Amino acid sequence: MKKTILIALIALAGLTGALLLLNFKQKPQAPTNQILVAATIPPVGDMVWQIAGADSGLMVMTILPPGASPHTYEPTPEDMRDLQNARLIFTIGHGLDDWAVSLTANIPQVEIITMDQGLNLREHDHGHEEDELKKEDHEENKDPHYWLSVKNAKIMAGNITQALITLDPANEKLYAENLADYMDELNYTDEAIKHKFRDFEKRDILTYHNAWGYFADDYDLNVIGAFEANPGQEPTIDQLAELQTKIKNHGLHTIFIEPQLSEQVIKPFSQDLGLKTAVLDPLGGSDMGYTTLMLYNANAIAQSLFEQ
Repeated sequence: MKKTILIALIALAGLTGALLLLNFKQKPQAPTNQILVAATIPPVGDMVWQIAGADSGLMVMTILPPGASPHTYEPTPEDMRDLQNARLIFTIGHGLDDWAVSLTANIPQVEIITMDQGLNLREHDHGHEEDELKKEDHEENKDPHYWLSVKNAKIMAGNITQALITLDPANEKLYAENLADYMDELNYTDEAIKHKFRDFEKRDILTYHNAWGYFADDYDLNVIGAFEANPGQEPTIDQLAELQTKIKNHGLHTIFIEPQLSEQVIKPFSQDLGLKTAVLDPLGGSDMGYTTLMLYNANAIAQSLFEQ
């Protein structure tokens, strides 16, 4: 039965990838007698929902709106109103969604839980032009895109479960059962992605920004470079020249863009080099779910490798 579900997920990822670009999510107000928990980004919101389930009575909300990037998002007064009754907010941390701290400054009952407990975080490459001041600003210098690893998602799911049990111990058994089911889904997803890449000898990819290191590490891919070392910070002439050399040396024909970042910035570069564009989506939308998002991205990369 679970294999049948996995096959359906893979098919859905291939057929409905375009829907990920919609990335819509309602932000309902929780009734005063209902426990509200929130997540800053859709992939974590889906993980929380998978553990909470429909029978727990918890309301799960995702803060980041459609099409927005957590790197550049600025919370609104509406966000603050929506979160007035929140008890937990699950965040990524490490500079990605630090805006959640200021957002909840006047909500005394809320607890912010950073999802990195038990994870082995990568060092983050901010590019060759990063000066000493910027290095001080990124003292830890850890890559925050750790949810783009199914292996990490398994640990994150455990962290979510413990947090929900602490908040709502009456539903401990339910949360533990939901975790077991979700771990099965994550394990099947991980194996499906491994299977998808098993026959490729050449494994080089080129991305819009440095978000895909964890995914590449998991599946033995080689990210040869990124157009933007930091989201919203356009590359210098020297960085573009270096990147162009890498593209030619590796014989790449595709650059991956992202729905949350402007394609107009990258278009002249891709057109000059005759590069195709394909979409990798680090955030997706809550209606698609985390595992479908990861399978979609695996399909996109596999198609690019097949065409090399």
